[in-house]
Amino acid sequence: MRIRSFFGRRPRAFVLALSVATCGAFLWAQDEDPKPDQEQSLEDLLKTKISTASKYEQLAGEAPASITVITQDEIERFGYRTLQDLFTSVPGFYVSYDRQYSYLGVRGFGRPTDYNNRVLLLVNGLQTNEVVFGSAYMETVFGIDLADVERIEIVRGPGSTLYGTGAMLAVVNVITKKGASVGGFSMSAEAGSCGRLKGKATFGTKVNNSLDFFISGNWANIDGQDLYYREYDTPLTNNGVAQGLDWDKFHGFFASVSYKDFSFQAHSSSRKKGIPTGSWGTDFNAPDNESYDAQKFLELRYEHEWSSRLQMTSRVFFYENRYHAVFPYSGVPFGDKADNDLLGGEVRFLLDTASKNRLIFGLEYRNSLKAAYRYWEPGIDYFNGDFPQSVFSLYAQDEFSLTRALTLTLGFRNDHYSTIGNTFVPRASLVYHLFKATTLKVLFAEAFRAPNVWESNYTETEEWGYMNQKVNPNLRAERIDTLELAVEHKLTEELFGTLSLYSFRMKGLVDLGLDPTDNFYQYENTGTARSRGLELGLNARLKSGLLAYASYSYQDTKDAVLGHRLTNSPQHLVKAGVSFPIFRSVYLGLQILHESERLTLYDTRTEPFFLANLNLTTSRLFDHLKVSFLINNLFDTRYAYPGGYEHLQAAILQDGRNFIIRLEYLF
Repeated sequence: MRIRSFFGRRPRAFVLALSVATCGAFLWAQDEDPKPDQEQSLEDLLKTKISTASKYEQLAGEAPASITVITQDEIERFGYRTLQDLFTSVPGFYVSYDRQYSYLGVRGFGRPTDYNNRVLLLVNGLQTNEVVFGSAYMETVFGIDLADVERIEIVRGPGSTLYGTGAMLAVVNVITKKGASVGGFSMSAEAGSCGRLKGKATFGTKVNNSLDFFISGNWANIDGQDLYYREYDTPLTNNGVAQGLDWDKFHGFFASVSYKDFSFQAHSSSRKKGIPTGSWGTDFNAPDNESYDAQKFLELRYEHEWSSRLQMTSRVFFYENRYHAVFPYSGVPFGDKADNDLLGGEVRFLLDTASKNRLIFGLEYRNSLKAAYRYWEPGIDYFNGDFPQSVFSLYAQDEFSLTRALTLTLGFRNDHYSTIGNTFVPRASLVYHLFKATTLKVLFAEAFRAPNVWESNYTETEEWGYMNQKVNPNLRAERIDTLELAVEHKLTEELFGTLSLYSFRMKGLVDLGLDPTDNFYQYENTGTARSRGLELGLNARLKSGLLAYASYSYQDTKDAVLGHRLTNSPQHLVKAGVSFPIFRSVYLGLQILHESERLTLYDTRTEPFFLANLNLTTSRLFDHLKVSFLINNLFDTRYAYPGGYEHLQAAILQDGRNFIIRLEYLF
């Protein structure tokens, strides 16, 4: 009984599937035939240089952080379609989906409806979180097809010393492909369950060994499915069935150009999504309940090596975000809108002051020219305001080699906000190459999240009739401090293992509280949380073509004052995946995920579950054609994620078994 409750509903089916896949993989491993060029060995993976942890290229084993790198090989072999899909395989990360937005939890902390504002999302080093809510898009509105991604660098823990606000739990950097790696033109088409249709076209090339050009665009329409919610099961609300409201329409465009020391990138994406859950107390099953999200950015960058010891990087960028939703109440369409226009620039220097010392320092300026929010019904504005703000930042990080095996890194950042004044955060780490195959990292860092525009400025008046809310002029930034011990060990030439032990404490978390002097609600720095946990991981890449991973995460995250377990926080995560060739040009990929129960806002608990995904993909057939077939939720497991405070449902049921087939033709 205990085993069944821990592992979910179909343990035998999962064990059988994983056993068959593993046996098949190792039988194939005896065949030493050469494999297609796309595969990376473990040595290649460990030698991949990453730039997110320190803002300059270095090996992951040398970086002062706990890092996971997901390569294009893994994206293709396991069939990831969105960032949400990808994070189901990353140790210490877990996801939620409320049929409108995807949310990311890290190491046991995932506030419902926080719009991922404690995780920083970058595209080639450019921040994409907007400032009204701090949102980072993990679902289809992200707009960049993962087939156009070279790798994704995931840095756990605080990253504010280099990136500023929002980098509390993790920094995620999506590195897109270069034209040279594409080398031509390709088109792809997808079809799948729930009326899924998607098309994509990509072109990339490199001219005269100096001009690199890449461009890609995609478009998709998903009809969705009818959904039943027992909380609305009355004749007045269509017996709890939301009909035709789970649709999703999105498109994305991305382009990059580089020439010698100059590079340029541009991105545009938008998404319209039906809202089937009746969130925020809206009319259930109302056909006009929908949201629209869009983002655009432009960045021009100049990188120059003045000498063997001095490098400079400078950039200017523009970012735009648009959000609009229609919330029907008693047949009246209320509007909800947020606009953000941001202009900024950065200059940083990398200086090797001595053979054993490397210094990086920089200045950054970000100006939110527009940071507006409006809520209204026809003829009445309940709230309408624009709150431009700016921040000027200074940061520095010094990396000093104490011995050939031991490196000390110290860093700090100071941000001056036009709204809340100064914030200062430090960072310190020791990286010790204990043996040739073993690296020990001791990591300490602090981070912060400045209150967003909504938290700092939103008010309600008595004409609302159900709540009064005011501005808190004393609202300040949230803080987190983290201590971590990470061990990385190359067990064999084909097997790599990691172990992380961590503890963090969050204080001053922004929560909605009540001022007893006037009974008005306001956002206050009252929340606290602490977490202790461990992460174990294995990564295997065999010469035969087998690729595999396995991880276990234990997360003990509680309210630091009351000692209560936090909502939306699974204590156990078990993840595993294996991909291997079953024919010379065909790969099978199987993933499994176990998640223990989560506490909901309604003091109920979600059921623990086991989930499996199966992906078949090919390398080039006849030199031009690639095919993949993905089955999500292979065993049709019934599972749910906790909802936010805007939902009547304690937990939101997720999709059952579904499939996606993809055809790509390379010209």
